[in-house]
Amino acid sequence: MHIKIRSGHENEVIDFIERKWTEFAPVNAPLIITSLKTEFENLYSTEKKTKKIVILFTIIATIISVLGLIGLATFITLQRTKEIGIRKVLGSNILKIITMLVSDFIKWVVIAFIIAAPVAYLYISNWLQNFSYHININIWIFILAGCLTLITALISVFVIAYRAALKNPVESLRYE
Repeated sequence: MHIKIRSGHENEVIDFIERKWTEFAPVNAPLIITSLKTEFENLYSTEKKTKKIVILFTIIATIISVLGLIGLATFITLQRTKEIGIRKVLGSNILKIITMLVSDFIKWVVIAFIIAAPVAYLYISNWLQNFSYHININIWIFILAGCLTLITALISVFVIAYRAALKNPVESLRYE
């Protein structure tokens, strides 16, 4: 039985219910009083725990991916040091060099997003089918995630590309 109680009258109503219960109920029948808020909290406690775990692993995965992206950008920039030096000697400006280095990484980030977005959509759709009431998945969530991923990749690779573009071309071409 669900009873809506006005705020401020909880104790009076609960005492009244307990008295009537003992008056009409069988001797061994227990009276269990809980609030609807508590019931909902118990019902969705596993989802709250899952949310915390997903957030934690998302943060860890983001940190690892950014570190990997920085490491890969550093490695490729070191491999292309001579090319960058030659381009600077031939008159290329810093913006063109940065664009050249960053565009390679952005292409792979976009390809990864194109592969990951449908997989995530299917997984979330399947997971939401387990609930009686569920939301519709909007495309703007995936667009926002893609933009955040792209911005993170741009920032992490831009720093490495900027440092490589500022180096003196003489240092990279000295031993050639």
